[in-house]
Amino acid sequence: MQSTPLHIAWQTTYACPLRCVHCYATSGPREFLSEGEALKLIEEAHELGAKSFVFTGGEPLTRHDILKLIEFASSLGLKPIIATNAILITYEHVEVFKRCRAGVAVNFPALSEDVHAKFTGVPSSLLKKLRSIEVMLKEGVQVSVGIAVTRLNIHEVEKVIMFTRREGVFCDVVAVVPMGRATIDSLPPLQQYEELVLRLLEVWRAAPMNAIGYKTFSEWKTDVAVYEPSYAALLRMRGFDVPGKLCSITQTLHIMEDGSARPCPYIPYAIGNVRRENLKSIWEKMKRDGFLQRLADSSNLKGRCGRCQYRDVCGGCRARAYWVYRDYFAEDPVCVAKLV
Repeated sequence: MQSTPLHIAWQTTYACPLRCVHCYATSGPREFLSEGEALKLIEEAHELGAKSFVFTGGEPLTRHDILKLIEFASSLGLKPIIATNAILITYEHVEVFKRCRAGVAVNFPALSEDVHAKFTGVPSSLLKKLRSIEVMLKEGVQVSVGIAVTRLNIHEVEKVIMFTRREGVFCDVVAVVPMGRATIDSLPPLQQYEELVLRLLEVWRAAPMNAIGYKTFSEWKTDVAVYEPSYAALLRMRGFDVPGKLCSITQTLHIMEDGSARPCPYIPYAIGNVRRENLKSIWEKMKRDGFLQRLADSSNLKGRCGRCQYRDVCGGCRARAYWVYRDYFAEDPVCVAKLV
């Protein structure tokens, strides 16, 4: 395990004006950190040596103190990253984003208005989102777009990629975990998903999300990244060198709304709580945690994942395995490499 986390992610709030079908936030706690507690968390993230601080949710822009918190993170030298649906963005937000050199990651489930409305549960949200992106890009804000792939919007993925390429922004294609509002039925049909992921490699030259700067993928000059653990196995099968697992367990800390600290926001396993412990002590505790050490060791996996020759570069999604089988070590129910 590395000595310091790459980044700290904080679920700022449960509140959100949208009702996205993939959102896991409905399964989380309802309380949230006060402004003072949040400032302390950011300062401790800086002291721990994190490079970036991710504000996510829910919708972080629903917090009245969010701009103050972003500015504080920036003043400490942390790279602020705001994960947002972008429909609440104002010119004041844009000015702070620009001044703080923040990265803004916009959830963008579809380019078709009807699919976007079904996905988010709110008509007209697409137009607001497009306008916000237009303003941010005009002002020089660093914007990226993310699309979580479900049964409802799988046919929209390449449309969104084409849009982001026209706009000159990065696109993250992300696997869905069946928790919160997402159910097993939310997962895309496996054959369609396999075909999509193959096209991400063969047509769009997508990089694994943890390997964008890696030599192979930097030479591709890709503008698409994939968060699907078995994508790394697919790449290895095709003879490409990959840096390792996409899973960020033991590399990052995720602080939930109530202050509990998790190695992954999708698994209900807390290591401590920042309301009662220093972030550094939680990080040190995580490095010694026996359960997480076993989970990170691919030789402990069961089923197809345990037998797979690519388990050391893939290992499947442990959260997806848990929410389908209630077993962290079970095989991942989704694998794009097994039939290729």
